[in-house]
Amino acid sequence: MGTVCFGNKLCSLSFYYGENKWLYYFLQSPQFLSDFQESKSGIIGGVSIKNLGNITISLPPQKEQKCTSSKVEKLFEKVNQLWK
Repeated sequence: MGTVCFGNKLCSLSFYYGENKWLYYFLQSPQFLSDFQESKSGIIGGVSIKNLGNITISLPPQKEQKCTSSKVEKLFEKVNQLWK
């Protein structure tokens, strides 16, 4: 895992492996968001560095990451066309 920076509920992740678009979409997925919610603790519901590090992100092969990202982007294009 790359650099992590925290400040009042702010998190910045830098990745050095794989397709960043795939990771971007994965970090918005119901699975990741559920795991993230379950990792919250404390009065203001923060996620500690330790708990964040315990969230599993399984990376598929790069070819599959690119294929998945491409399909997600095509779906977004279709949705955007409906809103025009």
